[in-house]
Amino acid sequence: MGQQRGRSVQAILFDLDGTLYPNHQAVRCAWPLFVRYKSLFLAFREVRSCVRNMRPIYDLHALQAQMVAEKLQIAPEVARDLIDEVIYTRLIAPFSGVKTFKGTLRALTMLRDRGVVTGVLSDLPPNEKLEHLGLLGFDYVLTSETTNYLKPNPEPFLYAAEQLTVHAENIMYVGNHYQYDILGARAVGMLTAHHVRRKQ
Repeated sequence: MGQQRGRSVQAILFDLDGTLYPNHQAVRCAWPLFVRYKSLFLAFREVRSCVRNMRPIYDLHALQAQMVAEKLQIAPEVARDLIDEVIYTRLIAPFSGVKTFKGTLRALTMLRDRGVVTGVLSDLPPNEKLEHLGLLGFDYVLTSETTNYLKPNPEPFLYAAEQLTVHAENIMYVGNHYQYDILGARAVGMLTAHHVRRKQ
């Protein structure tokens, strides 16, 4: 993979969506919500894609609400309330019907038994999703939003290393999105593992 050998892995960080569970399961479980709020989800997705390439960002939530409001032609405060209610709150409930990838729980247990620090770094707040998935016991549960930047910007990865008190070069980041997860983590010196479901 073009990475240095011989470095010790002291911690393993995981992306959540599409890495610890299949995205298609979440889409299927939340489909009624997607249909009802189609315009909101489409606007939010476009905005999140745009803000990955914007800087400086001083208040991510305010910025994304403003941009979604412009797309939907509604007031920013209305957009922010919609995002909080639908995306950050109601979208979480369907995760009770989502299952992790086979072998995930066993692998995490093995890592903890060997004393490896484990954590999650997700672009969206992961705590409630992890509870629904039954994925408890991570040493660290983090969201990129704390830094006001999303992956692949360096801030989320550097923040994670700071929280773990482990040098970036001794952290392995596991993710399913090559540009956001793998290239972002490599840029700050982390080792990486690209999780794909089939050969590409």
